[in-house]
Amino acid sequence: MRAALRRSLTLLPAAALASAGLAWRVPAADPLRSTLLLLPFLVVGFDAVAGLAASAGGGRLGRLPIVGAAAGWTLLALLRGHLGLAGADGVVMAAYFGLWMLGIAALAPALRRRLGHDLPLRPHVVFFLLPLLWYGAVLPWSQQQRPPDGDEPYYLLLGHSLAYDFDTDLANNYADEDWRAFLDRPIGPQPGDPTGPGGEIYSRHPALLPLLLLPLYLPFGLFGAGLAMCLMTAGLAWLFLRLAARFVPERAGGALAAWLLFAFGPPLLLYSAQIWIEVPAALLLALALDRLTSLSKLSTSARQGPARARDLIVFGLALALMPLLKIRLLLLVFPLLLLAAWRGRLGGRRTLQLAAGLGVVVLGLFAYNHFAFGNPFKMYGRGDFELLASPPSDYLRGLAGIFFDCAFGLFACAPAWLLLVPAMAAAFAERRRLLAEILLIAAPYTLAFAPRLEWYGGWAPPFRYPLVLLPLGGLLLVFAFDRRQPLVRAAWAGLGLSTFLLTIVWLVQPGFTYNTADGLNHLVHLLGNRLDADLGRLLPSTVRSRTATWLWLLGTLAAMALFRWLAARRPAFLRRGGAATAGAIALLAALGLLLLAGEYAPTRRAELEDGWVRKTGGTVDPDQWVTQRPAFRGGWRLQPGDEARIAAVADGPRVSLRIEAMNPNPEPQRIKILAGDLELKEVLVAPGDWHSIAAGPFDWQAGQLLVLRSAGSGAVVVDAVELSWR
Repeated sequence: MRAALRRSLTLLPAAALASAGLAWRVPAADPLRSTLLLLPFLVVGFDAVAGLAASAGGGRLGRLPIVGAAAGWTLLALLRGHLGLAGADGVVMAAYFGLWMLGIAALAPALRRRLGHDLPLRPHVVFFLLPLLWYGAVLPWSQQQRPPDGDEPYYLLLGHSLAYDFDTDLANNYADEDWRAFLDRPIGPQPGDPTGPGGEIYSRHPALLPLLLLPLYLPFGLFGAGLAMCLMTAGLAWLFLRLAARFVPERAGGALAAWLLFAFGPPLLLYSAQIWIEVPAALLLALALDRLTSLSKLSTSARQGPARARDLIVFGLALALMPLLKIRLLLLVFPLLLLAAWRGRLGGRRTLQLAAGLGVVVLGLFAYNHFAFGNPFKMYGRGDFELLASPPSDYLRGLAGIFFDCAFGLFACAPAWLLLVPAMAAAFAERRRLLAEILLIAAPYTLAFAPRLEWYGGWAPPFRYPLVLLPLGGLLLVFAFDRRQPLVRAAWAGLGLSTFLLTIVWLVQPGFTYNTADGLNHLVHLLGNRLDADLGRLLPSTVRSRTATWLWLLGTLAAMALFRWLAARRPAFLRRGGAATAGAIALLAALGLLLLAGEYAPTRRAELEDGWVRKTGGTVDPDQWVTQRPAFRGGWRLQPGDEARIAAVADGPRVSLRIEAMNPNPEPQRIKILAGDLELKEVLVAPGDWHSIAAGPFDWQAGQLLVLRSAGSGAVVVDAVELSWR
């Protein structure tokens, strides 16, 4: 191992020289500058990791391919203007991220040998360094393309105040515009921020995350804060393998495959460089579960004493830090404490001592918030901790959306996670205690946020609230990869290829992961706009619930049941190899069918806020920044003279329309209905709430545009148009 490190360190002078040369050559305004300056050092790190992985035996990934790929991409980036790629920075970065992902895949065989037959309780440092390099490679471009947003600037401003003012009063920080240290737009206090009698302004966010960022924020600013998040995310990736060694030590192959998806793909990758509490919360959960498992093993061995005391301290500290990070994480603390009393065999006295210590921390937190801010929850109410307080339909919609929603769901951002469905079935069939324990830990937290409308429109990448539970899902995912069956390889190839392509899209366009809760995601809007096709009607949405939402849910469950049945029988057409090719072909065929259906299937309903509906003027209603979107009936606000043009796919020579509209004015408003330039009818929208207005039937020629034009004196909001063909 030392020889591999020494071999790589010889590249450092060359890396420093290359970085200095690039700093002199690349203009400061070049969006690729930070990536180019960091790349030489990342190459040295990747070479070192490749050497460490290969030291377990087997072939080493040669230095020439590593350096050659980096040099080739650097030339592409520097000469892109001369190659006709000026303004196509996204294409160049897509090649960059693709090369990184291929390099990581090339290391997979060496990583498998490094793990051995039984998973080690202390995974090698390479399983920390490789994810860290990947997150570091993503960091510069991500920060350049997507400045801090949502709650991120407020965590940073709170950290800035702690670093330079040694307090949490942000009044002077807002007045002095300290946000300029990491943001190029002004920010003000958030709704719900506590205030003091002397004009003090406090953040409604806890100070623990900013404190964790301080050691690197002080010397390196925003980049240092992102690097601190990368370190925590890489630590979580390493700890995931340690958890796998605790629960499934005999499944090294499956654990490595699950780790590759967990550590290097969405959604965790999307949070690696962003300032949210979910990654450190997941890290604390994984640490607590690791220590809990150790306590369970110690209780049946003679080696207790100091080891047991150390595990108790770390376990208790992880539980105590959770509510300090976010109060809602108490919903994870309670089941972990119950599980510790049961599995850890702590005994009544130990359990009471641990519960008392945690009680002191929680009550102390509530008391401090009460006396300092006048609210023990600081910004929350007790309603956030009420389980089963919403109607069953809200839980069903929320639980379906967590996984299937095309804007915020797990399967939409990374389809390879669909293998979680047969993995859970496999764990259940094997009667694994792990599945029951995961359900026990996750149930209170999931039941609390599933019916909350906020998670649909929370300004963050997908799967935000349940990201805390992702390590538990990753452990179950091990069961989907363990068996060397052709159908499993085919499924992994198809879903893995789609995840690979989507990952590059999310990395090149980080803003695409911040969806506006209008029922679709930015990528679908873009494709629909380019193809003039209504793709959204074929995708599941729990913000704008439709038939496709439940068809995807039921269809996925049926498909995965069939998948398990076929996998056990080893289909003859996959026995002779070609399973991965078959999976990739199936994916491309499914994508082609989806695009064809979106373009040629008859139009039954057109939602005006969708990208494929061309608008001249108007705005989305409610505003795109409004959260809790399912509480509103969305639409498009047409001002007088504004139009919406619908390229409807006809299914007959005559059509009847039903327009769903709302008039916020005191007098009736008019909407003209046209077929191209030919006016068909003018309808009135009465004042008040939503109305359903019938029109037609009209003669219709295929290829005509259906046009809605606001012809009144005030604005009118149109949600959708339903079309019935004859």
